[in-house]
Amino acid sequence: MTEPETGAILVIGGYGAVGAIVSRTLDGWFPGRVLAAGRRPQRARLAPSITAVRLDLREPGGLDELLRQYSISTVVLCVEPPDSALARTCLRQGIHFVDIGASDRLLRKVEAMADLAHDSGATAVLSVGVAPGLTNLLARQVHETLGGADRLDITVLLGAGEHHGLDAVGWTVGQLGRRYPYRAQPLRVALAGYNTRTAHPFGFSDQYSLRRTLGIGTVRTRLCLDSAPLTALLFGLQRIGTFRTETLRKALTQILARVHIGTSGFAIRVDGHHGDRHAASTLTGSEQTRITALVAAHVTRKVVTGTLPAGVHHIEQLPVLADIPSQLREHGTTLWPPEPRRPAPAPLGGSYSGPMLITAPVVDEDAVSTAGEREILETFLDHHREALRGKLRDLSERQVRQQLVPSPTTLIGLVKHAASVERNWFEHYLAQRPRDDIAGDSYGGPESWYVNDTETVADVVSEFDQACSESRRLAARFDLDHTVPHEKKGHVSLRWIYVHLIREHARHAGHADILRELTDGALGD
Repeated sequence: MTEPETGAILVIGGYGAVGAIVSRTLDGWFPGRVLAAGRRPQRARLAPSITAVRLDLREPGGLDELLRQYSISTVVLCVEPPDSALARTCLRQGIHFVDIGASDRLLRKVEAMADLAHDSGATAVLSVGVAPGLTNLLARQVHETLGGADRLDITVLLGAGEHHGLDAVGWTVGQLGRRYPYRAQPLRVALAGYNTRTAHPFGFSDQYSLRRTLGIGTVRTRLCLDSAPLTALLFGLQRIGTFRTETLRKALTQILARVHIGTSGFAIRVDGHHGDRHAASTLTGSEQTRITALVAAHVTRKVVTGTLPAGVHHIEQLPVLADIPSQLREHGTTLWPPEPRRPAPAPLGGSYSGPMLITAPVVDEDAVSTAGEREILETFLDHHREALRGKLRDLSERQVRQQLVPSPTTLIGLVKHAASVERNWFEHYLAQRPRDDIAGDSYGGPESWYVNDTETVADVVSEFDQACSESRRLAARFDLDHTVPHEKKGHVSLRWIYVHLIREHARHAGHADILRELTDGALGD
């Protein structure tokens, strides 16, 4: 456990819809220690004991200036940052970090900073809010009730009558414009107080992080609104591609931020399955924005009082936070206990089975079009990693081993070779590990293409995912300018390694495109 902190608590976005409630709640527990940061502090309407400060995350050096001016021990992030640099700055300096963000792309970047946090003694808590957040905690409860779930279906109902902040509405509309990475169908779900609703696949980050933290093969999160007609309209517009146009997204964001049709109620339900066994847990309440803020405040209180261990954790990974749903009852939420039953199987999505779903990254290049250099490099590398592994989707063991060109190149061999290349550059060169200490081939030579008869597609994809995960973890420890010796090139920087791997995986993803088309005619990513 960490020691109790006495420094200031910086709430970024501290006088927005969520941040203002976080700031006020924390000020009640730690009077005089809260700094509420935003672009226009003159607009802040906060108690005199809360200090409003200016911070624009788009301006370089703004956070560093605040860290020099104030003795800050904890940062609570209530807005979506452009990249993961803010988290890196905090954890490197031993500053605790609480993030309500719902972007899996950014959360994975922070996950990779676990060693950095341990070394500095900082605690980072991710997936803090309602979805993700309370959904994660209910998922953990259902998972443990079943003794390990094979599949989770998460349903989120939001009140269309609540006055959400413009940023929150914009994020939701933005998600409607993105391609959902796994095949999933709408689901009819009974929600306490709302009868049966149709919920649609939606890009909340919990369905990705829970695969990694709980090791559950299939997790799907779906969304509906308390207004059934508005739900049907939004997802109908999504099907015809309305939200893919930036101009339309901006216009709809402005409209939805001003038009309130419905109530301020919300509900979340998690259904877990293990074979033919089933468990479910539901939480209902009102004002999702307020509850999101209260979850963040309760987590921050645990961080500030030194209750949580150093490192990077999602909320469901910390047992001491498991009682947060119960603590929220005094704020008007109702927790509905599991009701064991044996329903008809829910629709299954996804293309992989077993462990192949656990660590699959979800990558959106468009999301980093104006991000910093590191964020762009890491995102493009992850994009090509996923493109390459995705070429094995829906193919049999025989198909992935077919030799369709004069060379012995095969689809499964490409992925096997790519795992070796990852280990070569990140484990051997960047981390300076002797090759004898590295599990698996780390030379990237001709032998790395060989796949023996006992190795399955799942085995090879799992090997590649583990190699990529270790690469991310190691890279998070170094700056882009960090250099390491190379026997032929003299020295190479982490920046160079990133660019080299992007080129390497992009070339092989192109090879895989051709082999896949020759195999079954499939095209594209």
